Amino acid sequence: MMRFFIIIVSLLFSSLSHAQSIADLARKAEEEKNPLHIYADVSSFQNGLAIASKYTEDGEYKYGVVDEEGVVYIPVNYDEISLFKEGSNYRDNVYKCQRNGKLGLVNSQDITLLQCEYSSIKHSGEYVYLIKNGKNGYAELKGTDEVKSLIPCIYDKLESYSKNAPMRATYNGKEGMIDGNNKIIIPFEYSNIGKFYNVGAYNMAWVEQDGKYGIYNIDGTVIQPWDIEKAYVMNENSGTSYLTFDDFPDPSTPYIHIVVNGMTGVLSGKTYKTVIPCKYGYISPVINERAFYKANNKWGIMDIQNNSIQEAIYDKIKINNNMLSEAFTPDGTFNDNMYVFIGDKQGMIDKNGKAFIPVKYDSLGVFSENMIVAKCGNLYGYINSNGEECIPLTYSHADNFSEGLAAVKNEKGKYLFIDASGVMVIKPHEYDRVGHFQNGTCKVYRKDKVWEINREGKKVKDSTKKIEADNVHKDSSKDDMYVAKGNIVSPHEADTESEHPIRKKKKSILNILFGVEDEPNAPQSVNRTYQNRKVMRNRGEVLRYRQNTFGNKQERNWREAPKHNRKIFGNRQSPSRRRF
Repeated sequence: MMRFFIIIVSLLFSSLSHAQSIADLARKAEEEKNPLHIYADVSSFQNGLAIASKYTEDGEYKYGVVDEEGVVYIPVNYDEISLFKEGSNYRDNVYKCQRNGKLGLVNSQDITLLQCEYSSIKHSGEYVYLIKNGKNGYAELKGTDEVKSLIPCIYDKLESYSKNAPMRATYNGKEGMIDGNNKIIIPFEYSNIGKFYNVGAYNMAWVEQDGKYGIYNIDGTVIQPWDIEKAYVMNENSGTSYLTFDDFPDPSTPYIHIVVNGMTGVLSGKTYKTVIPCKYGYISPVINERAFYKANNKWGIMDIQNNSIQEAIYDKIKINNNMLSEAFTPDGTFNDNMYVFIGDKQGMIDKNGKAFIPVKYDSLGVFSENMIVAKCGNLYGYINSNGEECIPLTYSHADNFSEGLAAVKNEKGKYLFIDASGVMVIKPHEYDRVGHFQNGTCKVYRKDKVWEINREGKKVKDSTKKIEADNVHKDSSKDDMYVAKGNIVSPHEADTESEHPIRKKKKSILNILFGVEDEPNAPQSVNRTYQNRKVMRNRGEVLRYRQNTFGNKQERNWREAPKHNRKIFGNRQSPSRRRF
């Protein structure tokens, strides 16, 4: 029985083995129909070629390239492989391959284009960007069977390749610039290099080292040596804009200021060539092709060709009533006449920077009708627009010309009017102050009265309105009497005898003079008499009132007056003997 069982089992296994053999034969036949069955994985086909992988005895995958028939184009012995460039047919394919952690290039004909010695291989447009041993370079893939080295892998950093434009590069920690053939344009000596900019007819770039700057042309020639400490653009109103190694101003910028060894100069904004050398302490914005400069802490003027217009001898320059400084250039520079100072003396230069009034005056006014008031010591005179002293400095005071006439004071302190030739037109008068001629008349003032005179000096409009205040000043904007109370009394307000405040208020004036109310000798008024006396003396009306009050008995009444009231008239003489 046992034997029978063994025979049955043997027959069964024999049958199974035969079935397995049939299956193996079938599978083998199927595999022989598919030549790629020997590979662990096969990618999609591109131009009839595919990347295939195989599991080796070492337990690693290897890669190669095969066609649909299993024909091997690139042996399956690379650690990795990928399509780098797809050609028009399978023969034009280029593959990036890796072996031992390094990359190379091989074509579909198994021709090595780049040995597997690079850490990175990338497309850069039509060029190949390479990194080898941490250094950067470029190559060109010429067809499918040649790689031409353009830039060797020797640079720490490298800009994108350009055949016709320069590239910034870093070599041994220093920046320079090379062209597409690896020719050095800017030596590797700098910490920073800016991009090349088209500026006018030039392509230029800033370079920087140790905080100093230089400028190179695209052909490698030095435009400005590497010694510029600062570079900036100055404008009259918008201030100062400092430039960096990677910053060129707008091509329309006419001039650029630079500082070398602490001294300032100017470059052309078109060529970046020096137009004013760096030998000045300061140079202002260039306006109308001229600029102020400082040398030995003195101001001068030059043109943009570095020609001196005015030597640096001035301590100060005033333009439109504003002082020129290194921080501020006033509006109107080189458009109007400018005041110049040497010590305490002043003169004037014209809008072109030429001196025409010598620096020898204590003060100068402003031009009015081509004449300017000049002062030297305590004497005044006039200078014309040619800088000539046309009217000698002989007056104790002088005003501006208006309608051909100007008021001056003679040696006796009396006002008179002269014309532009210095001839007296209106004789001297004892005016406290005078105005300017407008529409043929001029206001004149004495004490608290104001009236108008014509060009012959005759009174044409009188104002006898008394100003009720202790102090009378000038309103320069209106040429009127300006009172401490804030009242401005115009000659048009009152010019009739009936409105005269003295005649209208005799009783109140009497009270002020003698300190009386209802009784002539009221003691309560004594304390205010002295104060009121001073007020009345300043107003110039005391005597006129006294004369009206005392009549022909002035002397007697003065002697008979109480002692406290005698102070009103002073101790020297009676009211009738004093002149007003």
